[in-house]
Amino acid sequence: MYGLPSSLTVRTDAYTERVDLRSASESQAAKALAKQTHDVRQLLPAKIDALWEWLLEQPQNVLLKVLATAAAHTVNAVQGPHDEPSTGRLGGADALAQALGFEMSNWWQASASNYFGRVKKDQIIRAIQEATEAPVDERLKALKRKDLAAEAEKSVAGTRWLPEPLRN
Repeated sequence: MYGLPSSLTVRTDAYTERVDLRSASESQAAKALAKQTHDVRQLLPAKIDALWEWLLEQPQNVLLKVLATAAAHTVNAVQGPHDEPSTGRLGGADALAQALGFEMSNWWQASASNYFGRVKKDQIIRAIQEATEAPVDERLKALKRKDLAAEAEKSVAGTRWLPEPLRN
């Protein structure tokens, strides 16, 4: 898989079960996808034997909704630790995001559980500075990493700040 020229792949199995996304299921994006999936499942015939005929009878907008929902479960555009931006491997993911007008800050916000609790203290401090555009209070710098992560979550809330790999 690491030898592929693009990190953007479409497969018939979902990636989420093999990726560490501890807090992803609580995200706005996951909830929207779950609702979309539920809505599409309600449209589909109860018996698989009737699926092909049902598909042939559907208007284009319904077919596109089914296809988009299926594809959403299988597209992997995650930047792994081995991915160097200079290789161009992430180009497919960037092209898809651009075509969709995707803005990550509409779907994800850094928190203690999904980001700050997983990075080094100096990265947390830098994030607070970037998000608030102000120097970090010395009181915060003296905190233990766990407490600093909780404070960072409060500091960046509502700022639309993203870590570098998630920025467009």
